[in-house]
Amino acid sequence: MPRIAANTPVAFVLDLDVNGLAVVRSLGRESIPVVGLYSKAGDIGRFSKYCTAVRLPEGIVDSELTDFVLKLADRFDEKPVLFPTTDAYAQWVSDEQVRLQDRFLFHANERDLFTKLNSKLGIISLQDEHNMPAPWTRHYLSMRDFEAEVSDIPTPVIVKPVDTFSRCLPDKAKNVLFSDSDPLVDYVAAHPDHLQNMVFQQVVTSGDGHILISTVLLDRESQPVMWYTGRKLRQHLPDYGVTTFGVSEVNEGLAQTSIDFMRALGYRGICTLEFSEDRKTGEHFFLEVNLRSYYHNQLFYDCGLNFPHAEYALLTGRPLAQRVMRLQREGLHWLDFNRDFGSFYHKMRNGELGLRAWLRSLAKARSFAAFATDDLKPWLRRSFSLVAILAGFLLQKIRRRSGDTSTLTPPQPPRGVRGRGTSR
Repeated sequence: MPRIAANTPVAFVLDLDVNGLAVVRSLGRESIPVVGLYSKAGDIGRFSKYCTAVRLPEGIVDSELTDFVLKLADRFDEKPVLFPTTDAYAQWVSDEQVRLQDRFLFHANERDLFTKLNSKLGIISLQDEHNMPAPWTRHYLSMRDFEAEVSDIPTPVIVKPVDTFSRCLPDKAKNVLFSDSDPLVDYVAAHPDHLQNMVFQQVVTSGDGHILISTVLLDRESQPVMWYTGRKLRQHLPDYGVTTFGVSEVNEGLAQTSIDFMRALGYRGICTLEFSEDRKTGEHFFLEVNLRSYYHNQLFYDCGLNFPHAEYALLTGRPLAQRVMRLQREGLHWLDFNRDFGSFYHKMRNGELGLRAWLRSLAKARSFAAFATDDLKPWLRRSFSLVAILAGFLLQKIRRRSGDTSTLTPPQPPRGVRGRGTSR
């Protein structure tokens, strides 16, 4: 990494996928020097003109990662500011905060609080304690407990891992959906050793277009500094995955609920709460909280809310332009075309979305995951990857139709080492 001449603390952005790229741009456009750490060759943020990208050594583990970033920090006179953009990095900052706090600036929270918020079991206890409306949720310690209550489990039901970002379910699944109880019973019976890693949650009739988010930034005294609310219109996979198409939507009641909950816990820093909206009743149910920057935070920036810069100002003691920001541009649509194409493909096959309707919705987008007129290289790189994947897919179908039954692997974008978690 070249030495950076900086008159202000440098920002370290951890992971350079879509989430990290938006953070890099939000800081870089404010003339803040940025160092971006990445592990995957496909992390498009490494091509941004707004950061100096540093690739992590292959196979690095947490303790080695701490040593690595501490050595990088030694290059600067002032403490750099840490910005985790995935669950795994947020967990790492929490676990290593004692070693990191002497050399970095970041919002530290009690480990016990972080653990509760990052665990489905912890969330259950906190939402009960603070009367947060939530879907029916259970965890069983034994097969006997599960079998005693299985007839009362409401369906459809989704099985999630106890730890938010852990792949501890069978076959490392992120979650598994069951429409009725018989397949659920068979699934659990086939994997009894995984039972204690499973959380069972009723599926509220919401899904795409009915998932609301509320992002809040709180200072060291847990006082609100900035907030945003919006709606996830499409996800990949549909109804349960990462945002692919979203819209800014002011909801002061939801924002206040989120602020009150996180303030009561004494939380500091940025977080995003997700709520499901029942299609039938309009009721809101708390689902989970993300303890770092959110996947489509570029939309927040384009709505006039620069969360990374505000957090940077809090941590470095810089003045805030406005203590509490309550205004956001409403009705602005954000698009992650690459992933939204996958969402459309699934919906089209299921008869839920036609080509014309999809194209009309794309025309609404004014905020984008990768495209930016002042920083084109990340978008060009991502577009090339999509073209390569689609070309390989089409070539494979042509060969199959021509009677060639040989296996053909579609071209894939360059791959690096496995990333450190995902960011929704």
